[in-house]
Amino acid sequence: MSTTKNQSIVILSALAAALTFATPAFAQLSLTAVVDPADGGSVAIFPNDEELVAGQLVTLTATPAEGYTFLGWEGSITAEQSSITFEMTDDTELTAVFIEDAETYKLNAFIDPSGAGTILRDPVAFEYDPGTAVTLTVFANDGFVFTGWVGDVPEDQDANSDSITVTLDSDLDIQATFAAGSTLDDSQSGSIGCGSLGMISLGSMFAMMFATGRSRARRN
Repeated sequence: MSTTKNQSIVILSALAAALTFATPAFAQLSLTAVVDPADGGSVAIFPNDEELVAGQLVTLTATPAEGYTFLGWEGSITAEQSSITFEMTDDTELTAVFIEDAETYKLNAFIDPSGAGTILRDPVAFEYDPGTAVTLTVFANDGFVFTGWVGDVPEDQDANSDSITVTLDSDLDIQATFAAGSTLDDSQSGSIGCGSLGMISLGSMFAMMFATGRSRARRN
């Protein structure tokens, strides 16, 4: 009987020693999540418990503020996903890193009236980085003549030129205006444009003027 009692005491002592030196299965752990930069976004923690224990699953979700993009997690865990789930095994410190979106400007270039011509832009894009210089060149379709640029035309640019250069420091709206008519055809040397009257050669015009002058002289 005495022997059995002594064995029980030894077993209990060994179990107590094991519990003393073993890592507790539900040890309380800390979780710290911060945002960089401070106004770059926010972090949601689920479950949002003040006290977390070892073995508990936790989900963190990063949401960027307007004008920012989520870049990734740094610290105890590195990841690119905005939402991560992990098991708490130790005190954990994480930083949600955001980056500010690059500001761009829009260049809206229109034809008035629609279908009267074409605008080519160099470089070609619809949104540009601040300070980008863009050249706009206009081409009239048959039956129209270019009459000028209107809208956000820089003061140092000739609004009547078929090509202007603008620098993007804000969103810009520019129109190329046209009127019905015909343009000078460079392939027909010695010709001038007469709008809806068509093309008249310079030689014919001088001949008409000379004939008119002779007729007046005879009457005198």
